[in-house]
Amino acid sequence: LKLAPISAADRFSTFSKPASSANMAAVAPGMRRHGRHADLYWAGARRSAALGLGVALCAAVVLTCSGRVVVFLASWGNGARGGTSEAASAASVCGRVVRASSSQRLRPCLGASSKLLDKLKQKAQQPKPELSVTPEQHAAISSALPPGSDPPPERARLHEVLRANPQLLESITSAKDLEYAPMDASDAAELSDLALEFFPEENFPGPEKCGEFLSHEGVVAWKATVAVDGRQEIAGIAITLATKAALEQFVSKASLDGLRQEVMGPRTILFDEPECRSLSYIHSVGVVSELRRRGVAAELLRRSLEDVRSRAAEKGQQGLKAVALHVPDYNVAATRGYEKAGFERVQTIVGAYDDANGRSTNGYMYAWYPPLSEAEREADAGRSFFR
Repeated sequence: LKLAPISAADRFSTFSKPASSANMAAVAPGMRRHGRHADLYWAGARRSAALGLGVALCAAVVLTCSGRVVVFLASWGNGARGGTSEAASAASVCGRVVRASSSQRLRPCLGASSKLLDKLKQKAQQPKPELSVTPEQHAAISSALPPGSDPPPERARLHEVLRANPQLLESITSAKDLEYAPMDASDAAELSDLALEFFPEENFPGPEKCGEFLSHEGVVAWKATVAVDGRQEIAGIAITLATKAALEQFVSKASLDGLRQEVMGPRTILFDEPECRSLSYIHSVGVVSELRRRGVAAELLRRSLEDVRSRAAEKGQQGLKAVALHVPDYNVAATRGYEKAGFERVQTIVGAYDDANGRSTNGYMYAWYPPLSEAEREADAGRSFFR
């Protein structure tokens, strides 16, 4: 058993008046029961500035062993005006508890309580069970993977490079220390390896599909890279679907229906032609474990939003009206990052995701609405039915 001192934060859980025998006796019926073997009784009194009374605290732990009761008593007084009398008052109340328990033959129970304490001490000295996942492995698990997932195997070449060059890792302190560039089909193999570390396997089903993905005209993909011996190693990715054709090919029908209902409908966003760019969709954002918490994901997201917005502003386009995404509710790191970037939650989807064990989790739909330029406002007014 561990006796912890009562702090000032505990005073409101006892009484708001200065301690007295009557006050402490009133607490006795409220003793909390912990299992079958122990009752814990705390009584406390706070200092009263008006009356100048000292602080008196008493604590009694009552153990029941085979119907017998053992009371351990401790009391404190700060010696300030009235403190000694208050401590005596507290001791008097607890003393009555002891005397009331004397009929339970306390002395024979001391041996039993000693054995119980020895047993608890032996249990505390037992070796702690080994964790199935070490803290280092836990840090390497992407927040996009379901809770309880095993650490994914390291597939990206950058991991080995950073282990071989620890000074390189130390030199990267923020997102500004990396380089950024658009991705193309030549990055398909690396994208597949990174995606298997970041996301559930069904998101990126192999290098061939990744090559098809990066070759699509409606896909906007950015990468963050680290320069190593004249070679650019990918450290992070951001994939955005920027046309209607891309969304229809790479997003499920149920997700598209949700976008129409929650994003396009309320904002009256026209999304009729295959090459229409008025709505974009964030497919995925991820960074290798060694370089997380440096703002790399936020920088990739910022560049992606700028890119899709500039493409939507090209001649013949309506301009970018909204950017949407889906994220599971357990991915707290992602939701915080998107909200910081200006995304707002527009829907909670019950049972949106199913993991490999058949467990379902809820998901969120987020949307970002860029402010319209003056030219875009005029264009919208010209397309409106009401002048």
